[in-house]
Amino acid sequence: MARPATAAVRLLTGEREPVRLATTGNLETIIVDGIAWIEGLKSVDGVQTAVGDRVLVKDQDDARLNGIYTASEGFWYRAADARTSRTMQKGTTVHVQEGAVSAGFVYAFQALAPAVGRDEITLAFFSSDDLVGDATAAVRDELAAIIAEAGHARDLAQQYAADAAMVSGVNVPIYVSVAAAAGATIAAGVKAIRTQFYAPVFTTPATLVGGANYARMALSAITAGNYPALSWFRSTDRFMPDGTVNSVDGGYWVLREGVIDLRMLGAGLGNANADTAAMIAAVQIVDGKNCGNIRLPPSAITINQTIDITLGLFDIEGFGRSISTVASAMVNGAPLFRLVGHALRLGFHDFKVLGNQLTGAAGNGHAFALWDTDGIGVGSALPQSVIMERVVIDGFRGTGPEGGPLDSIGSIPACGVNNKGGLGCIFRDIEILRCGGGIYMGNTQNCLIDNPLFSQIDRFGILDYRSASLRVINGDVQDCCGDGTDLTVPAAIPTGNIVSYFGNGTIIEGVKTKGAGGNCQIYVRDGAGVKIRKCWLQVYMLADVAHNGIIIHRTTGFAVNDNMFDMSQSPYVATQKNQGIQITNDQANDPVSGSVSGNQFRFSPGMGISSFIRIGAPSGNRLFGGLVVENNVFGGFLAPSSGCTVDDGILVQNAKLAGCRIVNNVFDATTGVTFTNGIRFTNVTDGGKNWLGGNAMNVSGGAITAAFSGITESELRTVGQTFVNPTPSIPTGTTLTVQVAVPGAARGDLVIGVGFTADLLGCTIRDARVITADNVDIIIANDTGATKDPGSGVMTIVVRKWQFGG
Repeated sequence: MARPATAAVRLLTGEREPVRLATTGNLETIIVDGIAWIEGLKSVDGVQTAVGDRVLVKDQDDARLNGIYTASEGFWYRAADARTSRTMQKGTTVHVQEGAVSAGFVYAFQALAPAVGRDEITLAFFSSDDLVGDATAAVRDELAAIIAEAGHARDLAQQYAADAAMVSGVNVPIYVSVAAAAGATIAAGVKAIRTQFYAPVFTTPATLVGGANYARMALSAITAGNYPALSWFRSTDRFMPDGTVNSVDGGYWVLREGVIDLRMLGAGLGNANADTAAMIAAVQIVDGKNCGNIRLPPSAITINQTIDITLGLFDIEGFGRSISTVASAMVNGAPLFRLVGHALRLGFHDFKVLGNQLTGAAGNGHAFALWDTDGIGVGSALPQSVIMERVVIDGFRGTGPEGGPLDSIGSIPACGVNNKGGLGCIFRDIEILRCGGGIYMGNTQNCLIDNPLFSQIDRFGILDYRSASLRVINGDVQDCCGDGTDLTVPAAIPTGNIVSYFGNGTIIEGVKTKGAGGNCQIYVRDGAGVKIRKCWLQVYMLADVAHNGIIIHRTTGFAVNDNMFDMSQSPYVATQKNQGIQITNDQANDPVSGSVSGNQFRFSPGMGISSFIRIGAPSGNRLFGGLVVENNVFGGFLAPSSGCTVDDGILVQNAKLAGCRIVNNVFDATTGVTFTNGIRFTNVTDGGKNWLGGNAMNVSGGAITAAFSGITESELRTVGQTFVNPTPSIPTGTTLTVQVAVPGAARGDLVIGVGFTADLLGCTIRDARVITADNVDIIIANDTGATKDPGSGVMTIVVRKWQFGG
């Protein structure tokens, strides 16, 4: 056996575990990302390899690939006991068990301290079961060892120097920092490296972060790919990815990570300029490329320049809302994040953004300006599929533009989210605090706000402006009318916790809302098909101002159903009173229509309530058509400990009613509760087809002074009027219309009864209505299958009339 040169070398050399086979020629390889791999089960030395076989690869054209491998159906990897410089030290031997040529042979590694992946690895025949041949080989090797002995000390020193760039378990050289890698000459065969840290100061633990993977790339490719300067560096060599030398294009390395941690780019160390540069660079790397995401540090960073996103196709994610924080240093209307192009499939997850809580020019602009700025305008459906989850937005109270530059008409309070023109965007588990506005949804389509938590906001929690199919589900929106000032941009809109202006199909469901001061908790104006259901509204007074739960103004097809109104204690009962729901209209010919059904109104001791439900207009007889108020319960809980006065359970004023129903509502006057009026009408015109009935006035310890006020009910009835059939018969499949005089009947009055003494012979009275004054048209239908003659008889007709007054 060859004689080791020194004791230190003897410790590093020895015999490796035997291999099953040894190659006799070059094995074919494939190139993946610039790295050569042996792949698949092959025939070696006349024997088919199996998964798990140890194979000595010793004859590769690229000798850097030689060594001991484990055979696999996929890529072959170096064996665990022969994958580092020390385990393939010169003199290390390995025995071959099988094969047509090498069975029984022993081979020895010949390279001293080879750098795996960089240096050539050679093997030579060492011995075999043939002792004569062994002796000959031993003499040869002994001589070679003696000749090399003088250089062994120098070689060993080089071995330990190479440890500074020791290879990892996947054969990728590791450098302590980007600067260290930039100062190194990296072998031509190395296509990928890793840094342990970005820029470490070993006495400062916070700097021991930012390690990353890098790959060789030509400068021309870096330039063509628009990689930012922070994402690449140059080592001292000038090798290209193919191993050639190029003094201009060679020696460059680019960041290759699927998740780009901003600490890999120098962020997170308390330097706002570095934080901003890292964020801008990270966005430049992934924006529109669908190649990876951005991860925020588990600490605070500060951004002093708006982060513009053009195309999206990536996520920005933190370590949690209480861990990763992005502070905005932008003032005078500049947003923190802004979309500036065709952005889609963009995500924001698990972090907090923090403003300075100042107002006016000294305050921050919008936290997230998700704008449609693609040059198409309203309805272009961008941004699309933006998803924001578990994000806290706090302290953005300055001013900002209303939306994209195409249709901006001024400034509005800075919002947590200003979403203009979005399609299919989702905001889930978002918390917005101490901002000028919460979420502004302008001209959006099919967006979802799920489980928001909004509080201490100046103008509005959620503003739906001309959106289609917006859904607000669950969550808590309260105290969002801090300064009580109405909006002037994008239109003159009252402030409120939730505001829907020209909303189409908006749904507000399962939300708790509270504390809108003298404003409104939910305000709907000029909408169509807006639904408010299963919400909990706490009407709680903290100021000497009137308070409203829900206002529905100039809206058609709305539904306010199955909500709970908790009319909590108010210390200001002397001058101001609460209202639950107001349905209003200021148009003479455009009706307000919809339903108020199944709501529960609960009151507390000592407070004054103006009305639970008010239907009306500021003046005149404004039109309400097809309005249904039914199955609502006013009270029904424990009696208050002190007096509670309700002026009107339901108030209808300055209105023209047509086809409206106020039915089956329950007014519960428990001990200490006084209803001055159950249902009161004032300055109301009967437009016909209205119905008032089934309303229960329950007095159990309290009082209802007047169940109904401002309305009288009367019946018009014919008395024994003889009807003579003017035709001898009614053919089957036809109808006969008979007009009967009923003095006083007016168009729209309800015909509630028709009696006829003659035998109709199977014919039916299909309809009865007032078409012209003082007459009722009776329609008799024959569907018997044969001609019928009902004959003559006495007909009695009953018409119900409402007379509104007050």
